Amino acid sequence: MKKEKTRFALWIDEETLKQVQEHYSSDGCRTQSEFIARAIRFYCGYLTAKKAGDYLPGTIASTLEGVLLMFGDRLGRLLFRLVVEVGMMGRIIASDTAMDSETIERLRAECVRDAKKTNGQISFRDALRFCDLDM
Repeated sequence: MKKEKTRFALWIDEETLKQVQEHYSSDGCRTQSEFIARAIRFYCGYLTAKKAGDYLPGTIASTLEGVLLMFGDRLGRLLFRLVVEVGMMGRIIASDTAMDSETIERLRAECVRDAKKTNGQISFRDALRFCDLDM
């Protein structure tokens, strides 16, 4: 059974009309009116659900999840390597430096303050400036 259709005037800007003309056949619609009706139903469903996630295909969500998991794993491996390298560097420097515990605690406190103040972005020049103050 065919649904009864109603004719009404539609005022639309040229750019939107061009988009309809370019895409209606690729969506499997026989007419531009059918494409516009589908678009309206889609958008009304989106507004009703209040989130676009209900209308995204499951493959997109699972692909994004996979990409984010791979990114997290890679970031974790890079951070592990960085921790190992910094640990090695610290032990090499510590074996060649004679510092008392008070100086080490002052250095740690200064580094924590710098990290908080600069959101973790401390330059080598800033570190040298700290060493110059001690000399």
